Amino acid sequence: MDYPAPMASLARLKLGNRRVAERAEIFIGGLEIANAYSELINPEEQTKRFGLEIKQIEKEQGRQMALPQKFLEAMKYLPECGGIALGMDRLVMLFCNAASIDEVMPFTVDTA
Repeated sequence: MDYPAPMASLARLKLGNRRVAERAEIFIGGLEIANAYSELINPEEQTKRFGLEIKQIEKEQGRQMALPQKFLEAMKYLPECGGIALGMDRLVMLFCNAASIDEVMPFTVDTA
């Protein structure tokens, strides 16, 4: 719980401690199954975060990227919310006792 703010670009920062975000991961037997967080709904803050990430990508990878303007515009209409992303592939790994996600994927990035 409470991940460092730079590791949670879409999560709301914790009241009283803006160095951490309201984010958690769920593990079973050492395997990450899901991510959960309180959704950041402030478009100005999200624009700043995306801007920093874009600069880092440009510096590290030399790729030019644009801000997702439609997403940022839509944020104005989001209510307070949060969610959890459950990895179905991770559940299959757990049920099959697989050591690697490659063992349960129907195709890889190379064969897609």
